[in-house]
Amino acid sequence: MLYDRPGDDDSNGGTLSFSDGSTVEVRDLPRNGGARTLTFPMKTFDRVRFQVAGGTGLNPGLSEFEVYAVPSAPEAPTDVSVVRDGDEATVSWKPPTFDGGAPLTGYVVTARRDGVPEKTVEVDENTTEAVLDGLSAAQSYDFTVAARNLIGTGPGMGEPVLATGLAITGPNQVVRPYGSARFEVAFTPDDTTLKKARWSVTESDGSPTDKATIDDAGVLRVNHRDGNVVVTATAADAGGVSTNATVTIALDPSLYRSNASRWPGASATASSQFNNDFRAAKVHDGFGAAAGEWASGGEQNPWIRLEWTTPVQADTITLYDRPGVDDATGGTLSFSDGSSVPVDGIPADGGAKTVSLGQKRFTWVRFQVVGGSGPNVGLAEFEVAATPSPPQAPTDVAAAPLEDGVVVSWSPPAFDGGAPLTGYVVTPYRQGVALDPVNVEAGLSSATVTGLSAGQAYEFGVAARNIVGTGPESARTEPVVPT
Repeated sequence: MLYDRPGDDDSNGGTLSFSDGSTVEVRDLPRNGGARTLTFPMKTFDRVRFQVAGGTGLNPGLSEFEVYAVPSAPEAPTDVSVVRDGDEATVSWKPPTFDGGAPLTGYVVTARRDGVPEKTVEVDENTTEAVLDGLSAAQSYDFTVAARNLIGTGPGMGEPVLATGLAITGPNQVVRPYGSARFEVAFTPDDTTLKKARWSVTESDGSPTDKATIDDAGVLRVNHRDGNVVVTATAADAGGVSTNATVTIALDPSLYRSNASRWPGASATASSQFNNDFRAAKVHDGFGAAAGEWASGGEQNPWIRLEWTTPVQADTITLYDRPGVDDATGGTLSFSDGSSVPVDGIPADGGAKTVSLGQKRFTWVRFQVVGGSGPNVGLAEFEVAATPSPPQAPTDVAAAPLEDGVVVSWSPPAFDGGAPLTGYVVTPYRQGVALDPVNVEAGLSSATVTGLSAGQAYEFGVAARNIVGTGPESARTEPVVPT
């Protein structure tokens, strides 16, 4: 059920897109905030998106977005504990994290010996403790608690078996810049109750690292920095045992790709545009809250072109259609080198269509839509995965004398080459001869060069570095004499 925001900003209608690839058209949303109920055959999905179409006003939106689903049996209760006293056992627990989407109706507490149920007690949904009597004081029992709702009885949870050991499996080296690697963990004993680990990544000495991150699923993501990191898995249960593995980040610069459509000097032109809010430049403004889409002005088969002032070397292009009723499902990519590549199967829900080119060098690429549907066909984004180059030279380089030294300052290069800067190299010159350079971290814009001879004149040049290499040096400063 969808509820529009009452007022002058109206959603009016649009399209529901589901993770299974299906869509449902939405029309005639009540403008007074009333409910618009949409029914459809049973679907299984983990994501649904509503794309407004034909909205009016400055800030269309929704006041509520409701999804009515079929409930399931509840999850298992948590924090089960048992206290034995002779022939009795007191079992306590906490309610399940999720009731399955239907109110709980009670709990079932069971005592088992050698896997065979011997005693069962049923209690109402407001009770979180039960006493089982008539047990054999000399025997060992396993106890479980299961929750119930109107759908049925969920899985049982017993007194937890804590992990006593962990073993990490995964690669010991990552070579792709901005690549990822998945790590998994095995638990000892095999019947550990909570087989879940918390992941972290640090420097070798345990300090925070800026080389990589790792998520809750154990996926390590590196950036543009080399070195060793330590991946640690810690059991999420009360025992908290942990283990770790060292991972070497040895990046291969030839594998790095950068979206050249976002580089300085990239421009876009198109056969038409719906209005200024959907102009051609919106096709390479990235994703995010402030990003937009390019839509043609009433064309089913428009074209759009990206162009650069200097050639780019690229091997992959990714196209994203505008989600909705205006679909660019295929077409042709044409390049300034005279070649062309057919494209089909662009997802209508806005998903990525990746086109592999082989290595190409070009100054422009044009996408001509073929077989478009809807009145204002366009693209949400047009990405070009290109090989970066070393950065341009820093600018505004200046030097000021100190006692036995010089402070050199600069501004970052106008273009980083398509890869994040990793540092700077400051080189002093005396009588035209280069002396030992000073390496500076990427985030800095000045450096103090010491150990210079008083009364001698020095010049300074600064070069920027990225994962590909060191770029050209700046023009040298005027001669400076340390005091």
